[in-house]
Amino acid sequence: MKPQDLYTRKQANDGIIVPLLDKQGNPLADEWILVRGVDSDAYRAAHDGFNRTMVRLAGVVRDKGSAAVLTAETAAEKEAASLAERVALVADWSLEAPCTPEAAAELLREAPYVGDQVYAAAHDRDRFFGSSSATSTAGPNTSSVLESPQQQGQHTR
Repeated sequence: MKPQDLYTRKQANDGIIVPLLDKQGNPLADEWILVRGVDSDAYRAAHDGFNRTMVRLAGVVRDKGSAAVLTAETAAEKEAASLAERVALVADWSLEAPCTPEAAAELLREAPYVGDQVYAAAHDRDRFFGSSSATSTAGPNTSSVLESPQQQGQHTR
């Protein structure tokens, strides 16, 4: 076996296409989200940011001892760091609005079930590296990340 046989970063950065589900859990026709894996550069950077936030907040609690209270401000900071982790997993989508970090944050904040779907897919190593499932495929290469498989060769954005 070669060391390269163990590499996961490129596939995680490329992402996988995951069909979007509606509020009831049914697949939406022709709607998808391109999800990066947890080994992706973007997720690892966001995860490091989340960890730094948690360490800093733990220090605040330690310093205040029994008087420590999770304030609205610190709760919001924790939530923002958690949301940033999930946003880092979103590479593209088929939705009408352009896929920007701000738009992804709004979608994942206002539709938490989509955030859960993204998070679960990103952590499912079989979908990235194992046998391909019927509900996901390998994502496009990095040069075509803004195109769906149906749009490759046709720039619509």
